[in-house]
Amino acid sequence: VIGISATLVMSLLTIFRDLIPIFGTETWVMLTTEGYQAYSPFWAPLIIFEFAGNAVTVIFASILLKKMFEYKKNVPMMAIGFITWIFVYSMIDSFGIYSIPVLSEKAYQMTSGPLSKSILACLIWIPYFLKSERVRNTFIE
Repeated sequence: VIGISATLVMSLLTIFRDLIPIFGTETWVMLTTEGYQAYSPFWAPLIIFEFAGNAVTVIFASILLKKMFEYKKNVPMMAIGFITWIFVYSMIDSFGIYSIPVLSEKAYQMTSGPLSKSILACLIWIPYFLKSERVRNTFIE
C-alpha cells in the first residue's frame, strides 16, 4: 500500500509540477521547434508519452488502492499488472530519454534509478503476490 501510494503521489507531482507547465509555454516551443538549440523531434512524443504514462499510473494506482482496501480477490493480479506496467513504462521512457541528444549525457543518471526500482519491484513483488499464503488469505472476496 505504501509503495503504490507513493507512486500515485509522485506521478501526480510529475504531472502538475513538471509536465503541465511545459504545454503552451515558451519551453514547449524551444523543445519542439526546429532551429532552437534544445530542439529534438523526440521531445513532443516524449513529453506526451510521459504525461499519458503518468496519467495511466495515477488511474491504475487509484483503482488498485481502492480494491486493496475492499480486499477484492483480483488484487494480486491487478498488483502484478501494475508492477509490470511501471516496468514497461520505465523501459519505454528510458529509451525516449536516450533518444534526445541534449539528455543523452545525463540519461543514465535520469533512468537508472526508476528502472532499477521497477526491476527490483518485479523481482520481489510479483513472486510474493503469486506465492504468498498471506496474500491468498487476505484477498478472498
